[in-house]
Amino acid sequence: MSNGVPVTPSIDGTCAGVLVERRQAHPFRIFYGGVRGGRPFGRRANDAEGHYLSWYESPLLFATLATLLLCGADAILTLEILSRGGTELNWFMDILLQRNVELFAGVKMALSSISLVILVAHANFRVFRVRVEYLIYLIVPIYGLLVVYELFLLSFF
Repeated sequence: MSNGVPVTPSIDGTCAGVLVERRQAHPFRIFYGGVRGGRPFGRRANDAEGHYLSWYESPLLFATLATLLLCGADAILTLEILSRGGTELNWFMDILLQRNVELFAGVKMALSSISLVILVAHANFRVFRVRVEYLIYLIVPIYGLLVVYELFLLSFF
């Protein structure tokens, strides 16, 4: 017995009854996790859905980056349409545009980025019986259609 806790040696020689902290703090742990990866799936069998991960699959990363690139293209095309006589239909973005173009672009990218971070963090959850991951994949072609529509509008101005 050690400190009131019974010690039972296991097959590999460790003591099953002693609680030992195996994790050690290291200042470069975040870089190690970025290269090696974290947990790509839940720890338990019933963790198939509704759990947070520390590592997500590449298609989800590509869909997220594509959405951000399309968001930037949308902002640029919106400014081009406005410079040719178009009007902004989103009242919130219109207020930002009247104040400052940089503010418009910054808020647009910040809102999109924050929203995508929240969606990716909840990728394994369900909303209306649909996995959030699939909703992220659905955003890409919808945003792509918006950009194509804006290019179509530019051909008339």
